[in-house]
Amino acid sequence: MHEHADGHVPGSINIPHMATLVRAGDLATDRPVLFICKSGQRSAVAAEFAATMGLTDLYNVEGGHDDWAEAGYPMET
Repeated sequence: MHEHADGHVPGSINIPHMATLVRAGDLATDRPVLFICKSGQRSAVAAEFAATMGLTDLYNVEGGHDDWAEAGYPMET
């Protein structure tokens, strides 16, 4: 996916949607984890999956990158 290269939340890491299945152990357990994609739909599925893996401090950014940027929150390339 080119979404991360086209623009992303500063400090974010790119874990493609299906890679959440194998990289759930890489997600932080000591601080909140935000899931974001272009529209917020795939990230919602990834957040739900992470919850089934026992992670609890999870948030999906509704509206995704598009709404994040439109709201004036920082993005970087």
